[in-house]
Amino acid sequence: MSRPDALDDPDWTDWSVYSNVAYPLAALPLWPVGGLPFVAILLAGLFLGFSSALYHARYSLFANKLDVTGVIVYLATALTTFAQPYDFWAYLAVPLVGAVYWLFFHRFNITYHAPVWMLACLCLLSYQVGLPSSLSWVLAIVAGLFQLTSGSDSFGHASWHIFGAGALAWANWYMAPLL
Repeated sequence: MSRPDALDDPDWTDWSVYSNVAYPLAALPLWPVGGLPFVAILLAGLFLGFSSALYHARYSLFANKLDVTGVIVYLATALTTFAQPYDFWAYLAVPLVGAVYWLFFHRFNITYHAPVWMLACLCLLSYQVGLPSSLSWVLAIVAGLFQLTSGSDSFGHASWHIFGAGALAWANWYMAPLL
């Protein structure tokens, strides 16, 4: 008998698995800036991409815990990036946030927490860049609608991944000159 979180017989064929490649790609607009903002978003995107792909391939408790932690780490990293150029030390809080969500996973409802983090990101982005952030708002809202109206094993959920990462990519495009 295998453990429920073992990697035996995963289903890697769903759109919801492959669409996770969008998360690390959202760092590309920061490539010319380089440094900590680019590396932080890239690493957070790789972590979320892997953990979400694993979750959609396995649907195990362990993978779900990784996925939820990955979502929050990704959004916390975006929020920290949007807070720049004020304080690069803020990136030190991201692993702490990830650890809290990992340790107290059963006490958080990602359905409520992710939109709050996303709203904080969008508000800070709007403060930093103004009107050009509006496309990120639109992409984030479309992503949220896909999330709320589709099952986790669907093309709609894969669209949530793509539009959510697209919102961050657009935001990074406009944040890059400020970093």
